[in-house]
Amino acid sequence: MMKRRAAEKTSRPTIALLIESSSAFGRELQRGILAYVRERDVWSIQLPDNEPGFEHLATFSSSKPDGCIARIVDRRMAGKLKSLHIPVVDVAGGRDLSIGCWVATNHTRIVQLGIDHFLRRGFRRVAFCGDARFAWSNLRQKLFREMAGEHGLEVHLYRSVGRSRNPPPWKRISASLQDWVQSLPKPIGILTSHDLRGQQLLDACRATDVAVPEQVAVLGIDNDEMACNLSKPRMSSIVPNAFRSGYVAAQLLDDMLGRRLKKPIGIEIDPERIERRQSTDILVFEDQIVRDAMQIIRRHACDGLKVVDVVRRMRVSRRTLDAHFVDALGRTPHDELLRLRLDRVKELLLETSLSVASVARRAGFEREEYMNVAFKRTFGVTPGTYRRNRGGGAGLFEKQADRRSL
Repeated sequence: MMKRRAAEKTSRPTIALLIESSSAFGRELQRGILAYVRERDVWSIQLPDNEPGFEHLATFSSSKPDGCIARIVDRRMAGKLKSLHIPVVDVAGGRDLSIGCWVATNHTRIVQLGIDHFLRRGFRRVAFCGDARFAWSNLRQKLFREMAGEHGLEVHLYRSVGRSRNPPPWKRISASLQDWVQSLPKPIGILTSHDLRGQQLLDACRATDVAVPEQVAVLGIDNDEMACNLSKPRMSSIVPNAFRSGYVAAQLLDDMLGRRLKKPIGIEIDPERIERRQSTDILVFEDQIVRDAMQIIRRHACDGLKVVDVVRRMRVSRRTLDAHFVDALGRTPHDELLRLRLDRVKELLLETSLSVASVARRAGFEREEYMNVAFKRTFGVTPGTYRRNRGGGAGLFEKQADRRSL
């Protein structure tokens, strides 16, 4: 009896991870899952020998796992996982509760980040360059068209070649992108569905002598550092927080295995930030006053710059400067200064171990107390709480990972 109890106590559920490691998003998902597993030390992890997909599921007939976290890419894969009758968490964004729980990137927030990025640089023309083979790309395109239209922007969409799961020949993709980018009115800001598409678009710009970012500014999604830094010029990209998605997916599966969930739920994860690089490093405001003031503000926002300093350098009145900014951006120079400083605060909180007081000074705030108030008013949490919840994977950032029974 004692031996049987000891065996029961030490037995671990076997969890299959069907997540590709060829993409930055997939690797960050895996890191988040493994962080949760290391903290609790309760599972045995089963990894595929190569890139996972439907074919790998055939091995489950002889050794069925106790649970699975998967990037479910099509109906065939979904049907096979459903037939296994095990707890499943989908991290591909399919949002199908009949399969199990899901964790998905908040596409609305990602698209809004991209649109805001172009608006802050003065673009009134924007475009989306996606890949119609993927449902998540089509959703991002739909949201982009709707949200950019709400801002009164001129919107252009790329009609991608090939709609089956198999990619079309590269020469066909390249020719299509070159034709499209040449046909666009300029200057224009383009959000791509993911970094690979962004890299392909930058190649098309270079092949057709379209200047980046002077004529076309390109913003990717996923922040694949290899793809972004090998691109010419280096590509700006939205950081989706896949680590958090993986961590939350593991927590959900743990709850399912422990029967702490009465029914499947879905969770959306907000993106982290934009990693700014050369491909969007430009201002294209038609208003000369706004363009010149923005150059001063962007260069010195974290150096203790005040609006009165900008007014003095520009040799215009405060009222005139405010009026031009509100007309072009919908906000004042003071709002823009604060926004840039708070962006810098978030970067320092996540990327350094500086004290909160030191972060405030580095970001250009005269007093830590003022930074704390502004940060909480903008993001809903204090700087210290933001750092704890975004770093290391421990705990759930409630405002960001909002559980919703759907």
